[in-house]
Amino acid sequence: MKTKATYSYPLSVADFGLVVNIIADGYFSEDGEYDPTTGMLNTMYAFYKFCYKRDDEEVDTAEKMAEIAEKDGDFILDYNQALDCDVQCFNFANAYREAMELVRYRQESAVLLVNKLKSALDGAAQKLNQFASENLGTLANEIKESGISAEDIGTILQSMA
Repeated sequence: MKTKATYSYPLSVADFGLVVNIIADGYFSEDGEYDPTTGMLNTMYAFYKFCYKRDDEEVDTAEKMAEIAEKDGDFILDYNQALDCDVQCFNFANAYREAMELVRYRQESAVLLVNKLKSALDGAAQKLNQFASENLGTLANEIKESGISAEDIGTILQSMA
């Protein structure tokens, strides 16, 4: 038997900011790619955690949120009603609107390009580090096998200086 949900309206100022960020961030992957399905699940998660509080169910994964979204008609009805608001206050509807503004900004701006570029550079740097460490190990083994000692290398470097 499910317990009745309790509602938290309006949100505190701190919770309002958290909800805006959870929703907006949830629409983008770690690589900066727009992901509307995950974004919607994160939006539902934010509503569930901050507004639609239940004692009988803990939601801590996207899979659990998807299950609730697919099976709990009362939750979906309340979620959709919570998105409708014409007054300016710290509630879920306004947090959602603010988050969608951030999502649009990120999609249309250089922020998305910068995030993609950063992701590509991070990947390239990781590959370069891996390549360098693999090749330095091989080089060290070849030097060892050739009979050149660390003292010999030190002497060569001193003479070059």
